[in-house]
Amino acid sequence: MRLSRVLPPTGSAGGGTAVVIEGAGFLNAGETEVFFSSVAAHNIIVLNDRQISCVTPAGEAGAAASVEVMNDKGGLVLVDGYRYGGGGSPDLLDVELSGQPSLRFDSSIGTTIIVADYLVRDNDGNLLEESDLEVSMFIDGEQLGVGGRFGESVLDRDSEELDLNVLVQLVLDASYSLEQFNPPQFAPMLQGAESLVEEGTQIWSDRGGTFNWSIVWFDELISRPDPTLMSRFRIRDIPPPEPGNFTKLYSAVSNAIELSTGLAGRGIANGPRDRHVLVVFTDGLDNLSSFGNPDVHREGELRNGDPYPRVGWRATALGDVLQETARHPLYPENLTVHTIALGRDCSSGGQGGACFDTAALAAIAQVGFGQLLISPRNVESLFDLIQREFTTLQSSGAIVALGTGEYEFRLVARQRRSGASGEISFRFRVTTDNAEPL
Repeated sequence: MRLSRVLPPTGSAGGGTAVVIEGAGFLNAGETEVFFSSVAAHNIIVLNDRQISCVTPAGEAGAAASVEVMNDKGGLVLVDGYRYGGGGSPDLLDVELSGQPSLRFDSSIGTTIIVADYLVRDNDGNLLEESDLEVSMFIDGEQLGVGGRFGESVLDRDSEELDLNVLVQLVLDASYSLEQFNPPQFAPMLQGAESLVEEGTQIWSDRGGTFNWSIVWFDELISRPDPTLMSRFRIRDIPPPEPGNFTKLYSAVSNAIELSTGLAGRGIANGPRDRHVLVVFTDGLDNLSSFGNPDVHREGELRNGDPYPRVGWRATALGDVLQETARHPLYPENLTVHTIALGRDCSSGGQGGACFDTAALAAIAQVGFGQLLISPRNVESLFDLIQREFTTLQSSGAIVALGTGEYEFRLVARQRRSGASGEISFRFRVTTDNAEPL
């Protein structure tokens, strides 16, 4: 067995951060336990021989934690493999590093470009906007952009180096149970999804990079727009569900992951800092994904009269979805999977004949480094919250002239209103022809 790294390498001192431990020798090893500085992690999922997903326990703000994995093959420790940031106190912001920091060495002039993408939350877990914050950056304790050798090093907001491309992949439950809520929730679901796309498009019109989106919707079959008619497609044109259909949830997520993978392969948001964000919505328990029907091909009609394909899918279990997520080419640094649930958990009884599996949706969000959001009846508000999970993603960076050696980069975010602050830090190495994180 071997341990190599933890991603993301930092997280909230309050715990609850989904991480992936990378290494080797995790399969066929019996029961697996994970500890952060001797405190047990939660929700351990062995994804494959090289990756374990888990949720961190609480820790001391600013402290490094050794990460230990124990199974029938023995135990290994990754010394100081994880660092706790802020959170857990009104005076501490939770600054979450999103993906790996980007380091690029310009061999033509000898400068190093450093870019960090991150989210900032207050003590209540609310995401903060760029306008809410003052951000400072330091290398080995020397502040960037205030004179000295780093006086002109901070990248402007409009710098090409901060450009970020995003693909949002929507996966929407279109089974009849949505119409059995009081009031019915199918139309509000479409409105929430459409507003999410419109908001993302608007925000990216004012920032560098591109905003892309795609969609599938599902009942007992999986549907998507006809690619040749995409310029005319509107989410509101998806037809209302009919009585008696079923929920092929896991198959639809599997289909969306494959679609996202294919788009990345075609160059859509596949750069080293770009993001693919899957948003999975359901109000029902998966009850048909175990039936494989990949050869089924039918045709539906949108409200505007355009045709669209309806297809079957291979037999899919929850474990398949988790493993397929881990095989995505942008996983784990650049893929996020959020799950939205409307109604009630099956353990507490459904509403109008529908209920969802909280444990399954939580596992999908955990492995995808995303959020699980639940509401008894207001679907639009849930889409608003998920939209903020990627539109408040912030990017800061600098171009610096550094000699060969090892350095520490530190970013401090301070809330203007309250004065609360938090930070992220990482070490990196500069050689004569390269720059890389340690």
